[in-house]
Amino acid sequence: MDGYIETYLVNETSDDVWFDQFRILSTGPLLVQETHYDPWGVELTGLGYQYGGIKVNPYLYNEG
Repeated sequence: MDGYIETYLVNETSDDVWFDQFRILSTGPLLVQETHYDPWGVELTGLGYQYGGIKVNPYLYNEG
């Protein structure tokens, strides 16, 4: 994923501080469910994804 992050590191004390090993770790969002449909709204089986341990979303395309 392209982009940038802007980070500010602030010392709110009167003491001098040195940050020798300052790192920022970024992880992407967790993909929970992915469902693919054809142009008529029929689910394309075998292409979707469901994360294990998460309840299946009952509100899919054109269902309620």
